[in-house]
Amino acid sequence: MEELSRPLDIIDIPVGIGRFFPSFSRGQDNVVGIDISSDMLDAARQHPNAGACNLSLAMGDIFNLDCGAKSFDCAICIRFLNLVDSNRMMRALSALESMSRFYVIAGVRFIP
Repeated sequence: MEELSRPLDIIDIPVGIGRFFPSFSRGQDNVVGIDISSDMLDAARQHPNAGACNLSLAMGDIFNLDCGAKSFDCAICIRFLNLVDSNRMMRALSALESMSRFYVIAGVRFIP
């Protein structure tokens, strides 16, 4: 896990209110937070841990990002995948995989 010993380049989409900022508080991670909601971005800017990493927030959506391939060490997507149908879920997962060099962390609710 040598890649974890250095500062990470992370994309968090949708960033929401910044619920993962405490995890990025090593102070060296470079975090890009993307959300389609300006209200969520405003809330993220006010998060107590927003200054604990090198943070950049921007409006956007997962289907229309202009990120280069393998631009991030880790792509995080929690909750969004619960809101889309299976075709859009697969498109979103493919977009996350193309952005990340190492890891994709995605949360999907499973209801049997």
